[in-house]
Amino acid sequence: MNDKLAWRRASRSEAHRFLFWPFLILVLLAPAALGANRPLFWSALAFALGLLLLLWAYAALRNSGLAPVPFIRLAPAALPFFLAIAWASLQSVSWIPETLKDPTWHEAGAALGRNLPGSISLAPEEAGTGIMRLLSYGTVLFLALQFGYSTHCRRSVLWGVAAAGALYALYGILVWLDGNTSVLWMAKWAYPDSLTSTFVNRNNYATYAGLGLCATLALIARGWKEGGLRGNAFMLALTLAVPIAAALLLARSRGGAISALIAILAMALLVAISPKARIARAAFACCAAALILAGLAVVGAGLIGRLDPSGIEQFGGRVRIWVSAISAIGGRPLGGGLGAFPYFFPGYRDAAVGPEFGMIDKAHNTYLELAAELGVPMTAALVIGLGWLVVRMVRANPRLEPGAALAAVGASILVAVHSLFDFGLEIPAITVTWLLLLGAGLGQVEHHSGRRSASPHRRGTGHRVAARLRGSPKLSVVAKDH
Repeated sequence: MNDKLAWRRASRSEAHRFLFWPFLILVLLAPAALGANRPLFWSALAFALGLLLLLWAYAALRNSGLAPVPFIRLAPAALPFFLAIAWASLQSVSWIPETLKDPTWHEAGAALGRNLPGSISLAPEEAGTGIMRLLSYGTVLFLALQFGYSTHCRRSVLWGVAAAGALYALYGILVWLDGNTSVLWMAKWAYPDSLTSTFVNRNNYATYAGLGLCATLALIARGWKEGGLRGNAFMLALTLAVPIAAALLLARSRGGAISALIAILAMALLVAISPKARIARAAFACCAAALILAGLAVVGAGLIGRLDPSGIEQFGGRVRIWVSAISAIGGRPLGGGLGAFPYFFPGYRDAAVGPEFGMIDKAHNTYLELAAELGVPMTAALVIGLGWLVVRMVRANPRLEPGAALAAVGASILVAVHSLFDFGLEIPAITVTWLLLLGAGLGQVEHHSGRRSASPHRRGTGHRVAARLRGSPKLSVVAKDH
């Protein structure tokens, strides 16, 4: 029996090593290819993730201990996720009642002199791509949760995101110092005055840098607790945080900087209110908040310049886009179709959004764009489902050691706030990195919950054994609580 148990543990450990490292490396490499925001790159990412999921499922069938967290634990978030996929599929089919189809199909058919099949979506072919990407994101969250149940895997995720964030930041800083004229192997065609690293859009890079900063701050908090100011882990995490913070500010993204600051302050608050080692945690909270403020004073002149009245006035164009997106939501209660925003938005575009803005294919607000594509009820269900996962971590944080859950809360706040102003979550590399942190954080919560639920039984067993031993003079063994 013991040999069989040892074999299962060994095979589980081997399967974790075999699958975890390719999974982690795949997610960390996603930003290297323009944020994986090209059809070739996001398709390759989806294929690799699907292959890893199949391998994991096969290993789980052979080893029942490979899946430490039952899928039902994700039910409040998984249910709206799969409903959204089902609804996106239904929007793209032609066999629904004619009264539900977009009237544009009938008008186009009349103009062409032939009958068009039609659907709710104006671009049904885009739904397939959107569903593929959604399934990829769900795969990342699920696998990160399963791997994140392991303490070793959680730490590897944090160090991996922190190290990757620092490397991408250093690359961006080197390009910046060299004149900021290229992105990867290509001449830079946008944002010549902003650091964008391997991304095209400065706001997207700022979101990614903020995720790396959340990971480093969680490591700083953990390193502080374990080894103090002179601990190796603390110093290494602090070293990684410096280039990320500098690159974030050199990106000159107002929304990115504000979102990162809010996330850092939230993390600092969670650390400060924890009942464990309150003084040390309060000191960390002050240092975390001071980190980005100090960086702002040193390299944030360009960002501060964008906060002047003339810079704020340029934000009005984005507000008009939001108003037009709200009109599209009201005009399409069933949604315009997943991925179809660029196709139906021109019909609602305000004349005040002049030709200087060019073709608008993003709402610059993920919530509004998703509501316009899937409808308000489905979008609200998705947001509430994800919010439930974050609330679980916020509630559990005071009982946990600083680590993955702390980073996941900060990362979730970061993307939630920045999604009000931009479309970072529409970039695959950003979304998979966030979900990697989120899954690892949930893994820490589940691991802690499992230990808490098991400890009363163990304590009760220990006390019953101790009572028996006290009544047996022939036995000298002492039972201990574990």
